[in-house]
Amino acid sequence: MRLGLVALAFAVVACSDAGAADRGDMDVGVGRGSKACRDWQDAICDYASDRCSMFPREACDQQYQGASCKSDAVASRCAAQLDASRCGRAPETCVLDVVGDPGPAARACDALFDTFCDRSMACGLSTSKEACLADPAVQSIDCGKAIAYRLDYEECIQQTETLDCELLLLPQICDDVIVLRD
Repeated sequence: MRLGLVALAFAVVACSDAGAADRGDMDVGVGRGSKACRDWQDAICDYASDRCSMFPREACDQQYQGASCKSDAVASRCAAQLDASRCGRAPETCVLDVVGDPGPAARACDALFDTFCDRSMACGLSTSKEACLADPAVQSIDCGKAIAYRLDYEECIQQTETLDCELLLLPQICDDVIVLRD
């Protein structure tokens, strides 16, 4: 059984100087979490991708838009700090491992495996959910290390629920859908 779920979580520690766009005028609607969390998601990618060219913007957005935040206060403070930071001077307190709330991502990771194992049982390939969840391929992903889950997660779940029983593999859309800490 192949489970291609792992995404490399990169730690953003980078750059910027001149003016970030005024978030009050922006429609920051894409992403998980509250508006303050989405503002932080946008700020960190503005900083790392747009101003400092550390990562392609699309890759940054895919990772950070899938994060939930621990609190609106922390997210708002970090968005402002990132807007004012110069390249190479990002506040370490504003990176994903600090601002992000891993709980929702861990639950999403567990739910993906549950969905996969439900399908495996429906196809007659697993004798029980427990046996499926104990499979080494499933055990190779530590959902306790999940920090975010990409915005295409819901489509991954839908496709997993209808997998072809002849070749029970997670759909390609599920590759890297769960972002794990290093």
